[in-house]
Amino acid sequence: MSYNDTIYIQSADETPEIAKNFCQQIFKDFEVRVMETRGRKLTTVDKDHFSIDTHPYNPPDFMKRIARDDYGFVPNRNMPIFYSKSKAVWVKNNGNWDIPLLRDVILKGVIGLIKTTNYSIALAFDNPRRDVLIYHAGELTLLEDPCWTEERLLLFKDIPYTFRNE
Repeated sequence: MSYNDTIYIQSADETPEIAKNFCQQIFKDFEVRVMETRGRKLTTVDKDHFSIDTHPYNPPDFMKRIARDDYGFVPNRNMPIFYSKSKAVWVKNNGNWDIPLLRDVILKGVIGLIKTTNYSIALAFDNPRRDVLIYHAGELTLLEDPCWTEERLLLFKDIPYTFRNE
């Protein structure tokens, strides 16, 4: 089974700047690679157990309406995060991925973006696909989900949040 979580972002920043802003929250050093395809900047950071892509996002109109209803904003950037199977992690965990640990790293990056940028952000977890966090207009909403353990909620100690049912 593969996992691919996604951060949806509304920002005037270009994809390399967004990738840099996110990755500096979780890595001491990293390399942002930029490719241009059909006039679009596609940005990738491969580091440790992560492949983090950042690219422009222009969903069809019906998805824009859904995003506006669900998030309160329409994302114009998309950051899919792919988790790679590291042999060390794979063996240490008896053939299982430590997805909660990897997601804690991603949450740390999202929290850093909330604290250091003015981006509107929605975080979606995979398997099963569901939105778990929305930050817009200075308000953080955590959607009711079993992923919110006491330890994870402590990550938000400096940021007020509310819970919401989907």
